[in-house]
Amino acid sequence: MSLPQEFVRLRIRFLSTNFGGSTKKYSILAGGGSSRIYTALYLLDHSDPSTVIGIGRNPLRPELFLLNVDKRKNYRYHAYDLT
Repeated sequence: MSLPQEFVRLRIRFLSTNFGGSTKKYSILAGGGSSRIYTALYLLDHSDPSTVIGIGRNPLRPELFLLNVDKRKNYRYHAYDLT
């Protein structure tokens, strides 16, 4: 499953934060969802970030659903209920 490029670019524009030069950090809310995992993979592959942080309500699902995003050195996930 591939996300439309316009959707991904729009999401990147809203989620990106640039802290002084080349250090890019991205946070993705509801980070355990499938579209958010694809977004994290896209960011890791195309924008050369220092960190991509996924924040979700539940722990991550089994490895089959994660596409090995959790094994990337620049990716972190935190399970927090923000409601």
